[in-house]
Amino acid sequence: MARPQEAASLLREGLSPRQIADSMGITTASVVGYLYLEVGKGSITRSDILFSIGQETREAIELTLLEVGRLDHVRSIDVCRFAASRGRDLIRDDVEVYMDLRDARVALGDMYELLRAIEVDLHNAVEGVLTAEYGPADWWTKGVPEDIRATCAANRERDSGKARVYCYTKLIDLKRILDSRWGVFKPRLPKKLADDKVGLLAALDKMNPIRNSVMHPVRDQPPSESDFEFVRTLAGYLRLAQWNVSK
Repeated sequence: MARPQEAASLLREGLSPRQIADSMGITTASVVGYLYLEVGKGSITRSDILFSIGQETREAIELTLLEVGRLDHVRSIDVCRFAASRGRDLIRDDVEVYMDLRDARVALGDMYELLRAIEVDLHNAVEGVLTAEYGPADWWTKGVPEDIRATCAANRERDSGKARVYCYTKLIDLKRILDSRWGVFKPRLPKKLADDKVGLLAALDKMNPIRNSVMHPVRDQPPSESDFEFVRTLAGYLRLAQWNVSK
């Protein structure tokens, strides 16, 4: 395995860049370089690197940065020294990696892509299951509640769009379709989801306002770090690639 791939593999196992450096016997700077190569290939994201640093460490760095002020000029060594004066033990390599990646554009950019992927894949999975159950000619009328169909048709007409009417379904519509046709979906879902209808629907309810705050950033407060962690976890929980959409 090539060194960049090895570094990315260790990151996915939960190691931070500093811990990866210890494991590989190289510097943290070298590890970060390898990881950025893998970001360029699309095998990991910058936020994967950011969140590999433990939550307690991230919170201690943020608290110290808030106390130090002058964020445009403060150096990692200054953060470590100030933290030490307040009884916090921070490691400079962790601080440097975190400070390079803490910009909201990093997290929000990755979160946008993750939410987009979840929503697109969920749309495709719902359509696939309904098509398998009702057939390509009837899945829309038999599988989707009438009020959702009517709203989608009206929105399409107002939009003067040429996209299929199904493209006008929203995330909350997909949740309602799952709820109303649970008997159709349950046999085709991964067991963990099939056994937890309440949890699945609640997860989609929780995702919806997060999705709206990311897609419309001027309307709401930006998503929190815990929101990001939830969305990252949700992607694995849904396991959309494992939905059985065949007959």
